[in-house]
Amino acid sequence: TRVGLKTSTRPRFGRFLPKTLLTQIACVGHVSFCIFSNPKTCLFMLRNYLKIAWRNLRKGKIYTLINIAGLALGMATAVLLMLWVQNEMSYDTHHKQAKNIYRLVAHLKMNETDTWHWASTPLKYADYLKANAPEVQQATRLKVLYGDFFPVKVGDELFSEKYFAFVDANWFEVFDYRFVKGSAKDFAKDKFGIALTESRAKQFFGEEDPIGKIVLYDTLNFVVRAVLQDNPSNSSFQFQVLAQNEARMVNPKVREEDSQWGNFYYQTFLVCKQGLDIQKVSEKFGKLIAKAREAKEENATLELQPLEAIHLDATTQADGLPPSGDKPSLYVFSMLALFILLIACINYVNLTTARANQRGKEVSVKKIIGASN
Repeated sequence: TRVGLKTSTRPRFGRFLPKTLLTQIACVGHVSFCIFSNPKTCLFMLRNYLKIAWRNLRKGKIYTLINIAGLALGMATAVLLMLWVQNEMSYDTHHKQAKNIYRLVAHLKMNETDTWHWASTPLKYADYLKANAPEVQQATRLKVLYGDFFPVKVGDELFSEKYFAFVDANWFEVFDYRFVKGSAKDFAKDKFGIALTESRAKQFFGEEDPIGKIVLYDTLNFVVRAVLQDNPSNSSFQFQVLAQNEARMVNPKVREEDSQWGNFYYQTFLVCKQGLDIQKVSEKFGKLIAKAREAKEENATLELQPLEAIHLDATTQADGLPPSGDKPSLYVFSMLALFILLIACINYVNLTTARANQRGKEVSVKKIIGASN
């Protein structure tokens, strides 16, 4: 009787891989071959492999707990960190025209060493640039009131509203909101129209239909024309109540004050053509504004800031917007997530390889009874 062991040589790439990994690859290939050649035998083999795996897990409970828990914890931590990074980088990307929307930022040089960076610009900038700059397709403005809370009266009940802002009538043509009731046209057709989010409408009116109801702010009676879905968490605009700028202009003193070139009260957003050279266009806009103001020495320069870059801008002062993110921190946490995942994988492979030597006896018995892998 001829007794001998079947020898096999590793392929060239095998020398770069651990022996246990090559054995696993060979097993996967063997099972795949059996699926097509003999399904019954394949099912038997799979059941046998599952039994052996379950026995090994039960035999080394502590090892199994450390190995699986370490890998799972590392993967979960990495995933959570990357989800946070992804959320920070996705701010305001839900608007259809996000790639073409820019905020006008003013850099005011106060002296030789001090420069202020403001997101606010004068009221007239939007209309003037739209009329004189062919690059501008649309312009809209946001006015955030000064203060922490604003008294809003609904019926006989008084509310302190924190997220109140005034916008132009075409605000909803530039930015995308989902309307639950009413529409952008309903909001724009009346300068005393007001839009509420779902949560704020429920707080003000309960289960009643808010459309057509009166909301009193200061001396102005606003009529609810639209109800919006609540703002997504990754939006720079978290306002719950939006009224129109034209309503404020009913007061002649307000119109006169806001119309002065030196009062930086409004955040101006422009929809521009695609493919702009931002630096050149910013310089052009600055010259246009300087000419309109007839300023011989202009201490303010303008910059077009992409909408998607607003949240990660920590230097520009902007009223009413959520706290800005920190771009360097995003890079740090991204690298940290990858590092944690790498360490978890290395730890898992090391523990698995260290324990593979203990299974040498099992492999020997399999080969004696005829297993080729």
